[in-house]
Amino acid sequence: MPIAFPFDNHPSRYRRFLGRCLVFVGFTILYVLAGHVGVALAPSEQVASPVWPPAGIALAALLLFGKKLWPTVYIGAFCADLVTVPWTTSLLIAFGSTVGAVTAAQFVRNTIGDRFPLDRSRDVLLFVVAAFFGSMISGIIGSTILVVTMQKAWTSMPYLWLTWWMGDAGGILLMTPFLMSWATLPLNWQPKQYVNLLGFVIVTLLITLFFFGEVMIGPFSISRESSLSFLVVPVLIGGSLWFGIRGASTAALIICGVSLWETVHGYGPLSHQNANEALLTVHLFVAKMSVMSLALAASASERARVAKDREALLSVLKNRATELARANSQLQLFSSAASHDLQEPLRTLILYLQLLERRNSGGFSSEGREFLTLCQKNAQRMQLVVEGVLNYTKGSAQSQELCKTDIQGVANEVLHSLRGIIEASGAEVTVGPLPELVVDRIQMSQLLQNLIGNAIKFRGTEVPKIQISSTRKEGEWLFEVHDNGIGIAPSERDIVFSPFARLHNENEYAGTGIGLALCKHLVENKGGRIWVKSNPHGGSVFCFTLPDGSARAEISEESLTLANSI
Repeated sequence: MPIAFPFDNHPSRYRRFLGRCLVFVGFTILYVLAGHVGVALAPSEQVASPVWPPAGIALAALLLFGKKLWPTVYIGAFCADLVTVPWTTSLLIAFGSTVGAVTAAQFVRNTIGDRFPLDRSRDVLLFVVAAFFGSMISGIIGSTILVVTMQKAWTSMPYLWLTWWMGDAGGILLMTPFLMSWATLPLNWQPKQYVNLLGFVIVTLLITLFFFGEVMIGPFSISRESSLSFLVVPVLIGGSLWFGIRGASTAALIICGVSLWETVHGYGPLSHQNANEALLTVHLFVAKMSVMSLALAASASERARVAKDREALLSVLKNRATELARANSQLQLFSSAASHDLQEPLRTLILYLQLLERRNSGGFSSEGREFLTLCQKNAQRMQLVVEGVLNYTKGSAQSQELCKTDIQGVANEVLHSLRGIIEASGAEVTVGPLPELVVDRIQMSQLLQNLIGNAIKFRGTEVPKIQISSTRKEGEWLFEVHDNGIGIAPSERDIVFSPFARLHNENEYAGTGIGLALCKHLVENKGGRIWVKSNPHGGSVFCFTLPDGSARAEISEESLTLANSI
């Protein structure tokens, strides 16, 4: 948004009017003075100046206070041009200058918005486009008017227009960032920063005088034919990195002023050329370097902003991690409490139901015995559900004890623990070569036990045949548990991993619907994926992936201890 005029919020209408008049008069005087500087730099035989700082002042005024300040631009341009052309021609040229400035300001507002000064690399590019676009319009109108009014010959129009265009564009690129940065950025510097800026200004002035003037330092001489002017570029880079857009624009303006002064007085690398061409070349050279320093300052600003956002994000993530750790701790406490407060009443209930059945079995009618049996079954089922919920919450909340683990050995241990149901069902379990990974051994055991146990439980009429295999993929290991059981319908393959999801009633297959949900939690906590698909020979194939542990297997014992302590 454009900044407010002085006294804009004052209740007195007179004060508000006075504030607007001060801005109008101040910018008009500044425009006219800058215009006289531009006219003084123009060769005597040429109307268009190769250096025109009023173009940058006009754009800054319109960006600061809005389009309502266009009369200031028009009046300032009219007064400045009166020095070189008749008043009638000056009226027309002032129109072109105003149209160019208003067009450039509108382009900046439409593309960059109200973010000026420039703090993004993209904004610098758009500002350069606005500078050349607006100055091109004023150059076309101005040179055409001079030719039509017979001030200049038609043959000189291309050269006249080019000088006008480049002079205005250079003025915008140098003056507008300087005025905008000092007028809009907050002045919240420490006194030391102002002292540093003063020192930087002095150094910039001395270096520019050294490379653009006739200076003797001991045996070294920098003559007017020297071409070392590019050595002022580090000054611009330093200004953009140390002081941002203010330092870059201030250094560029100092370099431009000194280099133009020295060129006019016959010094510098271009003093032997045509006066107009020399001034135009020096002006554009500094303007180009100014654009480079502005882009560098914008890049540094973006980098600082990204670093600040990153620190804020890391702080949020740290707070979230702390909250999550606290929640996990509370969940573990709840699990411990639940294991006592929920299971103990169920054990007592089941015990008394069993005692009641033994002591009064003959005193119950058939209907009473049926009711008693139903109570026992539901109490036992409730106990299984509570145990399943506790296992699920413990699997989600417990920290991982990472270590180099032989998955083949874990699978053999699981088969040993399931030896009873394996022998009872006559299941044939084949375990293929399995890798060594850096995982939590207990959680890996839970995962395999649930998958193998489900494969045995949901068997068909044939003898259960289970095969466990692994394949190394890009950056991960793929594990597959094949069975020849009853299978899972395609529409139900996503449901089976939800907590308490049951595809069969209690009379067909007992269970709580927690096992596969726990498997999903364990796999995803390790950064893997789990899914189920059909076995071509009947049954199902449960697949899950784990990150490739070949690199992680090289982790030192100190790293593992640190990881386990987090």
